[in-house]
Amino acid sequence: MKISLGLFIIALIVMSGCSTQNSQNLSNNQPLTFGAVLPLSGTNAFYGNFAKAGISLAIEDINNAGGVDGRMLKVIYEDGSDKASATTAAKKLVEIDNVDALFAMLTPTAAATVPVAEESKTPLIYWSPSTSFSTGKQFVFQDYFDAGRNLQTIDATS
Repeated sequence: MKISLGLFIIALIVMSGCSTQNSQNLSNNQPLTFGAVLPLSGTNAFYGNFAKAGISLAIEDINNAGGVDGRMLKVIYEDGSDKASATTAAKKLVEIDNVDALFAMLTPTAAATVPVAEESKTPLIYWSPSTSFSTGKQFVFQDYFDAGRNLQTIDATS
């Protein structure tokens, strides 16, 4: 899981350059700010709290190594335990906190964050098996290991 979260952070860093909303921050030494919409309460809080811990560790490691091109990383966590709270959280992160990119996990949270990301042109990586959220989208990317799909690829090449 730590490797996946590390890859997530790297992908967010690359994608933050796509954000039109905060392009003025790219030329100065302000931190790259990411918004994480996670289920931090309710029945899926178990997953959200583990993701929060992993993201925090990855950001700490990157910042301790000097950041990215000298820029530190910052993450703002918001609770998105259901579609309504996830939508509100994503809007707050984009409109008030001016994040450079978003991360969401689990299908209900990801589904609620996609329209906010596309409308605001803020890159979003989501962790969910549903590929339909990113299909045809410009600012939405899926980061989910699908063992079934990868096994089919392996079987086809052997």
